[in-house]
Amino acid sequence: MLAGIAIAAGLAVFFQPLAWLVGAWLSDPYYSHGFLVPVIAAFLVWRAKGRLALLPAAPSRIGLALLALALLLAVAAISRQAYFAASLSLPFALAGVVLYLKGWASLHALLFPFAYLVLMIPLPFVGDLALRLQAWTSTLSALAANLAGVPAQADGSTVSIPRADFVVGLACSGLSSIIALLALGTLLVFSLQGRGWAKAILVASIFPIAVVSNGLRVASLLWVASRFGSEAGLRYHDTVAGFLSWGLAVALLLLGSRLLRCRLDLAAWS
Repeated sequence: MLAGIAIAAGLAVFFQPLAWLVGAWLSDPYYSHGFLVPVIAAFLVWRAKGRLALLPAAPSRIGLALLALALLLAVAAISRQAYFAASLSLPFALAGVVLYLKGWASLHALLFPFAYLVLMIPLPFVGDLALRLQAWTSTLSALAANLAGVPAQADGSTVSIPRADFVVGLACSGLSSIIALLALGTLLVFSLQGRGWAKAILVASIFPIAVVSNGLRVASLLWVASRFGSEAGLRYHDTVAGFLSWGLAVALLLLGSRLLRCRLDLAAWS
């Protein structure tokens, strides 16, 4: 009875944040992958059902307190239209429900799916970060192009080579790649077996890897444009460059996992 009331209250409280999330996924190009995150999290929970059935049930009242705290924080955030903060309390509310109904062992088994849900929530400072990434990308791409023998100069978000100027727009800042790679790379790290500190380093490395791979993507555009003309460079950018950038980022993550002695563990998905 009490659990049913708590779940009903949770659904009522989180209706607005969930509606805000769906709207953000539909309108924000940086989070168009947001629909996939809860689906993946739900799949991981479903895959863990066999392991959960073997765990002893040891309900804890701390879970009820955690759920109540999460609901109070959500209500306070909604009253200020701070939907980011309200959405952030959702994984904690789910953790509270599991802890109250099943106990600490079950919560530990579901910790990653609940934490993964954080990646579906749009960051409130995305716009400012994209502007910074524009400058970083233009500077890094110019440096890489010069190392490859292409005279290039960065000025703000503009990169100039002989006979052509390219503007690194928001779409080319690399923010979309960083956010999407964070979601993909975190799953990859989850699938690895290794020490906790090593896996934490891999997750932390996703941001610089995405920045570097995006800078090299723009640098390769400059190289193609210097050899075959600006139109050929733009065609290359629209067709091939994105795949090469993603391939490089994943390869660097895999290389990092080898250096940190982490290996693929398919049992993590069972």
